[in-house]
Parts: sequence; C-alpha cells; structure tokens
Amino acid sequence: LPFIDLNRFCSAQLGKTLILYSSLIQKTAAEKSKLEIQNLYKEPITTQILPLSKFWAAEDYHQDYFTKHPNQGYCSVVIKPKIQKLKHLIDNSK
Repeated sequence: LPFIDLNRFCSAQLGKTLILYSSLIQKTAAEKSKLEIQNLYKEPITTQILPLSKFWAAEDYHQDYFTKHPNQGYCSVVIKPKIQKLKHLIDNSK
C-alpha cells in the first residue's frame, strides 16, 4: 500500500511498496511519477525509491501475472479496482 509506512507498526518489510532503479533515467522517472501521483492524493505516498543492488528474476509463471490472470481472486478484487481508480485519477488530472 503506497500510503502506509509499515515500519510504524512492525519491523516487517512485507507489503511495503518500493521502486528500484538501475539508472539515473529510471530514478528521475520514478521520482517524477511519484510527485505527479502525490498531487492526486491527500495522504503522503510512502513508496520508497531506491537503487537496485541485486536482482533475481521471478519464475516465468510470476511474469505479467495480472495481465495473464485478471480474473484470479486477488487480481480481480484488489488489483483491478486500484488500477481502475489510478487510471481515472490520471485521466481526470489532465
């Protein structure tokens, strides 16, 4: 959740949103995007933007999971409404 700083509640990092960058261009794009989205919300966005130090590709069945499984329970009930809301906010901010 981009609005919740989980470190306030526990030391676990699970569920914390994070953007990892491997170049200055990616870092700049992530920071710009975060600022643009922040202007649409009252709550502070707590998503961290950090340099990528190591990367392990997920198994093939995890790649593009939402696109491949839009009707899977979590995707259809949780992710899809969030994406729709974000698209609506972005479209209405133009």
